[in-house]
Amino acid sequence: MDNQELTQGEKIIGSLSYIFFFLPLINKNQKDFNRFHANQGLLFLILTVGLNGVNIAISYFPYINWLFMAFSTGVLVWFFYLGISSAAAGEMREFPVIGHFRIIRFKS
Repeated sequence: MDNQELTQGEKIIGSLSYIFFFLPLINKNQKDFNRFHANQGLLFLILTVGLNGVNIAISYFPYINWLFMAFSTGVLVWFFYLGISSAAAGEMREFPVIGHFRIIRFKS
């Protein structure tokens, strides 16, 4: 997507969608850029909940739990950085492995 088509506000809303995935959906400007980052933000939320659920399930095994917690925290920080940096740059980059899933559909 061309950066000249997006305003600074749209880029900010796209970046904030990784904290509040629904924010681009309640915005009156429904561009594919906003919906894409809302979808990626929702995928990020589902991944966070899933990894935390696994972490709770294996909490009875301390050393395995610590290793998994370190791994999952690293993955979540990396995905968070990828999402925010691509939205701030006006790009529509998918997450590795999970980014191709579409929960929120685009208009076009």
